Amino acid sequence: LFKFNSLFTSSCKLNVALKILDIYLQQADPFQVFFMALILLVNYKNQILSMKGKSKSYIAEAIAALPYQLQVEDIEDFYQIMQYYCNRTPQSFRRDFHGPLFGSNFTEVIQPAFLPTLCLPISAQELLPLVVGYRNQGIQLAVIDTRPSNQFSNGHISGAYHLDTSQLLTDPPQFEDLAADMERKIESVFPDAHWCFFSSGLEEDDSICYMCISYFLKRGKRYICMASGGYQVLHHLLKDHLVSYLESHDSKQCLICKKNNSAATTTTAATSTTAATATASIPSAYIEEMSIVSKLDNFENAASSYVINKMKKSASVLKRLKNALKKSEKENEKQNAHVKASDRYGQPYRGKASVFSIAEGDSSEDESDDEFGERVSEKEIVVLEEALKNCDVLNYFECQQVEKDGKHFQTYLVVKEDALLVLRVAACKEGEAYIMAKHPLDAIHKITSGRMFPELLTFTFFSSENDASQNSPYIVERYIVPKSGDCAKSVKQAILNSCTDSHRRFQFKTCFCLSV
Repeated sequence: LFKFNSLFTSSCKLNVALKILDIYLQQADPFQVFFMALILLVNYKNQILSMKGKSKSYIAEAIAALPYQLQVEDIEDFYQIMQYYCNRTPQSFRRDFHGPLFGSNFTEVIQPAFLPTLCLPISAQELLPLVVGYRNQGIQLAVIDTRPSNQFSNGHISGAYHLDTSQLLTDPPQFEDLAADMERKIESVFPDAHWCFFSSGLEEDDSICYMCISYFLKRGKRYICMASGGYQVLHHLLKDHLVSYLESHDSKQCLICKKNNSAATTTTAATSTTAATATASIPSAYIEEMSIVSKLDNFENAASSYVINKMKKSASVLKRLKNALKKSEKENEKQNAHVKASDRYGQPYRGKASVFSIAEGDSSEDESDDEFGERVSEKEIVVLEEALKNCDVLNYFECQQVEKDGKHFQTYLVVKEDALLVLRVAACKEGEAYIMAKHPLDAIHKITSGRMFPELLTFTFFSSENDASQNSPYIVERYIVPKSGDCAKSVKQAILNSCTDSHRRFQFKTCFCLSV
C-alpha cells in the first residue's frame, strides 16, 4: 500500500522525499521503511477506522496517500518516533527476514515459511541476555511460560510468569482470573514490557499457546511476541549450562532431557529419525541453525561457552569503563581548576539534558546518553508514589523521555505549583525514581508538539544561570506523552497561576495537531 519499493517517493512531495531518503540512506537500515509505515498507521488510526463500510479500494488508496501529508518540518519528529519504535522492538526478526526481503550474501539460505502469524516471532537467542541476568534497557521482556505445571517445575527461565493454559479449555472463568492476576503483577513491575509467550516447542503445546495469545489479542493487549521453538530450542542452546541458567532444572524429570537420553540409547538409524522429527517440530527459521549445530557440535560447545561468559562479564566491563571515565573526568577538572569563570564560554553541563535543540539544529551532536546516564546515580532518589502524592503536586503524566539517538527512559512529568519536576523511574530499584531535573515554571520558554505527531512534546527552558531576556543557551528536552494535550494545558495553567501577581511576561507557544 505504501509503495515500499519507491520508499514513499511516489506518495510524497519532492522535498519531503529527498529528506526521507537522506536520513534513510545515512542510517543504512532497510527495515526502517516498515517502521515509517507503522508510524503513519498509528497516527492516522482514527481516520482509518472511520472508513468502516467503505470499499477496500477506497481504503487502500486513502492509506497509500497518507505520506503526502508529511511536511519537511515533520521529518525530524518523524525520525525521532521511528527510532523510538525501533529501539522498543525485539530485533531477531531482522535476521530471520533480511534474506527473503532484501537478499542475502550467504550462498545457501533456507527461506523461512511465511505463514500467517498471530504476533511477532522472536528467536530463542534473544532470550539469552535475560537468561544470564543481563537487562536490556531498551526492550523489557516479560516471559510467560505456557507449558504444563509439571514441565514448568522441572526447569524454567528465572523470573518467568507461569500461566496454566490448560484452564483455558477446562475452566475458562478460572483462566480469566489467573490471566488478570498475572497481568496486574506484570504491569506493576514492567508496565511497558513485551509479553513473550514461551511454549514447550512441541506442536501439541503450541496450539494451546496460540489460543492463549488470541485471547489476549482480542482484549486489545499490545506488545505481544512468541519465542519460536520455545523451551526445546532454548534447552538446546543451554545444554552445557542448564543447571547454571535454568531455574529448578531436573534432568531426570525434564521432558527434553528424557527425550535426548532416550535418543542417545537408540541405533544410529533411529537417532537420525528422531533428530529429523525433533527438527521438524522447530519453526523453519531454525532449521539452518540446528543443522549447522549438528555438523559442528564441537565448535558450538566452545562458542556457546564463550558467548555466555562474554555476556556475563559485559556488565562488570561496563562498570569498570565508567569508573575509569569518572576518574579521568575528575583529573581533567583538577587540571582546569585554574581557569577563571570569566574565561569560559557558555555554561557547563550540570547533569542536565542537552541545551541544544534537536529540531532547530543548533548543534551537530547532543550530550550523549552515556554521559547523561553516568550522572543518574548522583541524582537524588525518591519513593515514586510519595513524590506523586505530595500536597504541592497539581498533576503528573507518565511518559517516555527521548534522547536524540532514540533511546528512551520511563519518566514522570510532575507539575507542581512552582516547578516542573522530571522523575526517571529507577530500573533497578522498584518503586523509586531519580529526580533528573526541577525546572522553575518561569524558566519555561515554550512547549511545542509536532503537527503530525502531537504525542511528542518538546520543552524548551531558559538556562537557569542566564537572564531570560538575553540570547542565552536553551535546555531542550523531549518526551513522548500519551496525554500530550492535557500535559501542555496543565503546565500552561500552572504558569498562569504562578505569574498572576508578577509583571513578567512569558512567551508560551504550543502547536497541536487535531486528531483526524
